[in-house]
Amino acid sequence: MSELEKIRQTIDEIDHQLAALFEERMKQSAAASAYKKARKMPIYAPEREQQMLEKEAAWIEDPALRPYYTSFLKHILDLSKDYQRTLGAGTVTEGKDWNIVLSGMPGSGKSAVSRILAEKTGRPLVDTDEVIVRRTGISIREIFSRYGEPYFRNLESEVIREAASRPGQILSVGGGAILRRENVRALHQSGRIFFLDRDPALIEVSEERPLADTREKLFDLYQNRYEIYLSTADERIEIISPEEAAEKILSSIERCLS
Repeated sequence: MSELEKIRQTIDEIDHQLAALFEERMKQSAAASAYKKARKMPIYAPEREQQMLEKEAAWIEDPALRPYYTSFLKHILDLSKDYQRTLGAGTVTEGKDWNIVLSGMPGSGKSAVSRILAEKTGRPLVDTDEVIVRRTGISIREIFSRYGEPYFRNLESEVIREAASRPGQILSVGGGAILRRENVRALHQSGRIFFLDRDPALIEVSEERPLADTREKLFDLYQNRYEIYLSTADERIEIISPEEAAEKILSSIERCLS
């Protein structure tokens, strides 16, 4: 056996051990989430995750490898949270502390519905697009024009990550927020996502919406994103009126808690 073959054999053995450890870790993670859910404890703790990343990176003797291990471990933690969700582990918090998250097309009524929900529940309202505009001092259209969509999406992910770390809010997110898995994961960890589905023929075209400023672009956007909206949401809410949509969302939350 050549030296290279010996190295490859050792790598295969290590990968086998990693597979077994990964499977066991996922099982233990699922058991921990089931324990927390049964006792109505927060399932996801951002502070603990950060402490874990910092502590375990120190176990790597080679400093050059520590950033790689941190990245590896973070990916494992993300996979673990995804797995917990497929098992019905739920969200970060239970009951009154759930975030109510509204997603959907630009102009679908998220702003109107979120305001009604905030008034009815007394929860703080966070509109991620409005947060971005306040931070940058320019409109969404101007951000797209000056810096491009990737720049905007990075800002959006940062705002969503911050907002989702706080429970008990009404969160209205931009129409393209669900295109990034990291955003969907963060939003699911802290609450329930409701897809506000409005007939695109009833949505007004606006120059302030750079990706839907013509009727043709709006219809194409709806068609391209529809399945993503459905697959990333906990529930689809057909928009007849903002008031009716808000009542449906509150009724859904009550059913989940009963």
